Amino acid sequence: MPPPALTQIINMIPQSWIDAHLQQQLLVALGVAIVVAFTVAVLQAVHRAFFHPLANIPGPKLAAVTEYWRWYYEIKGVPHYKLKELQEKHNWPPILRVGPNHVVVVHDPTRSNYEVIYRVSSRFLRDRGFYERWTSGRNGGTTKKHALRRRDTMGQLSKQEVEALHPLVASKLSIFLQRVQEHCESGQPVNVFSAWRCYTLDIISEFARSHSLLEYPRAIGTDLPH
Repeated sequence: MPPPALTQIINMIPQSWIDAHLQQQLLVALGVAIVVAFTVAVLQAVHRAFFHPLANIPGPKLAAVTEYWRWYYEIKGVPHYKLKELQEKHNWPPILRVGPNHVVVVHDPTRSNYEVIYRVSSRFLRDRGFYERWTSGRNGGTTKKHALRRRDTMGQLSKQEVEALHPLVASKLSIFLQRVQEHCESGQPVNVFSAWRCYTLDIISEFARSHSLLEYPRAIGTDLPH
């Protein structure tokens, strides 16, 4: 406990003055935090634009500073058009920088660089998201952990396993053609998009819960069952 004399002094200070003083301290602290955050952001932007290991690779400066440039065009669904525009602007370079830590191989006539980076036996590390396409606790953004996951799944995609699926594919195709024939004989229109989607989903879902979309009367008509 504070000494009685100190307690008396504190009690003599108006409460309004204490509240105003605390408010002023909070505003100062908030201002300092904003200045520090802004300074860090500016320094990071300068580093990414001029001193980063990828600084010499052609591309938009905004893309070099922030990921939001790439996300903007991906959300709009036009990244391929933008890449073509950048290729023409920078005289068709072999690679373009589209993010602080992202580059794309855009012009490689011999495909030599592409094959070196993306071949199965490549030791180049891809983006972490490349390894996290599969939802598994064993993925961790490394070639070693990705190889473990790939070893577990590639057996199911071997030539023998794929050929073993031929009867399933043939049976679903038979149902598919039967449904199309029924619609043609009754003069009903066939929604080709829905029909092929039901056909492919039937094959895929056979492994999950043996659920057939093609069994629905209107599966390949104007409505797709939910």
